[in-house]
Amino acid sequence: MKISESYLRPGRNNIPLCILSFLLILIFNANVVFSQLYPGNIPENPYGFEYPDSLKKNRALISVTGIATTYAGMVFFMEYIWYRGKARMPFHFFNDNGHWLQMDKRGHAFSAYHQSHTAYHALRWAGYPKKTALWLGGTMGFFLQAPVDIWDGFYDGYGFSWGDILANTAGAALFLAQESAWDEQFVRLKFSYSPSGYSHYNPVELGATPIKSFFLDYNGHTQWISGSLGRLTGIESIPAWLCLSIGQSAGGMTDREFNLPEFPEIERYRQFFISVDVDLARLDIKNPYLRGFLYLINVLKFPAPALEYNRINGFRVRPLYY
Repeated sequence: MKISESYLRPGRNNIPLCILSFLLILIFNANVVFSQLYPGNIPENPYGFEYPDSLKKNRALISVTGIATTYAGMVFFMEYIWYRGKARMPFHFFNDNGHWLQMDKRGHAFSAYHQSHTAYHALRWAGYPKKTALWLGGTMGFFLQAPVDIWDGFYDGYGFSWGDILANTAGAALFLAQESAWDEQFVRLKFSYSPSGYSHYNPVELGATPIKSFFLDYNGHTQWISGSLGRLTGIESIPAWLCLSIGQSAGGMTDREFNLPEFPEIERYRQFFISVDVDLARLDIKNPYLRGFLYLINVLKFPAPALEYNRINGFRVRPLYY
């Protein structure tokens, strides 16, 4: 059975955006760590980063250059590497909202949230006023990803997806709403991964090696939303770093949504989790290098026991889920 090429939209899994987001976080993280050698003149904010009371031109140059370099790198990657060899065609739409059980949409939101988070703090670290940093940096998660979704509309095998745009908007909005209202993020989007065992069914789409599967196999991805229990409940006796975390993953996705006969009849299903988490940004760490490292890995869900539900196996306890 031959499937139309225009229908076979590969599962990008937000690979370049995740990589570039990580690079942006690295750039900012390095700036913050080294800036601690020359402390500013105002108290630290809740994240431990010192904000100057006026614009610092050298910091502004580093921050803006870092964001611009990340954006330019994304443009280069998509135009000259990702779309290389793919046929151009007139702009068209593609509704992929039912694919991958929406795990790709959660990946879009995750990337947009952390891009906005990092860009905002990079601009605040440079001395930009909060309002300016919010509207320039806080929206960066949307504007970094929007060109990719637009370019998809010009290539065969892809297409412009309103679902992707909505997910990008939701991720950036989650950051903006919290920072605007409370000057902090007591609800965060996080990620965890464990090998799914499905990649051998379709190594092209799910990864032929463990490293490729990390990026490509949605079956192994779990997207979490973690909220500080103390902040959410107002109970001061609960440590601010202790979080309740709700996660979602999926199984059985061997690309059967394309109805290709060579793939086995494996039932696809969603997985839901409840667990605890640690907000590493809320730990009372004074050492700037250790704090910088913890900030970097705070995008990952802390390994912990979890209660899982899915319609195939019902409820089950995971002694340690990561």
